[in-house]
Amino acid sequence: MATHVLTNPRWHKSEDGRGPRFRGLALGEVATVSSGMGEEPLLREAALQTFRVGDIVHLDGSGNVAIVTESTDTVNSAILGQAAKPGANAASAGTPAYVQIWRPQDRFLMQVFHATASLAVTAQTQMGEVFPIIKDEAGNDTYHIDLATTAESAEVALARVQVVGFPEGDDFGNVKSTLGDTYGWAIVKPLEFSIASDGSPFTRILQG
Repeated sequence: MATHVLTNPRWHKSEDGRGPRFRGLALGEVATVSSGMGEEPLLREAALQTFRVGDIVHLDGSGNVAIVTESTDTVNSAILGQAAKPGANAASAGTPAYVQIWRPQDRFLMQVFHATASLAVTAQTQMGEVFPIIKDEAGNDTYHIDLATTAESAEVALARVQVVGFPEGDDFGNVKSTLGDTYGWAIVKPLEFSIASDGSPFTRILQG
């Protein structure tokens, strides 16, 4: 089986037949009617944001776009989508943001991850299961399906995606995808909420 290079999730398709949805300002400028950018100047970055294109972001408590928060590298915040332009690292909030929104009808390609590489493999048993998302802090700071962390229990509601398929035979950087690959690819559906087995905590996830 092949080993894939870890990279951020990528949009795959939408069940409604539409393309990916973007919000905000592509050029990071105050838009005018003639700009043709589909302007949304009130989607703004929080201060000191250094996220990259493709990093997962959320709306923070002030309503500004910031990189998602984590608990031991596992994403524990809500999700707006993926940054479509880099963070400006501005000293104060207000820089116009541009985000590819995650919606329930979207499907994304995302790699499985475990700190032990031999356990970071795709498997038929993952089909239909829900998983957290982990940031590979020890590697290239990319986001993946977290195979090592409990998604939901009596105290935990960390599920963020559901595996709904595998891109068998698809080419990723000249490496063909096969079930059983290390850091293999899966097709995932973003979850609208995560709920502990006893009903609390109940976490709403998608913000787009």
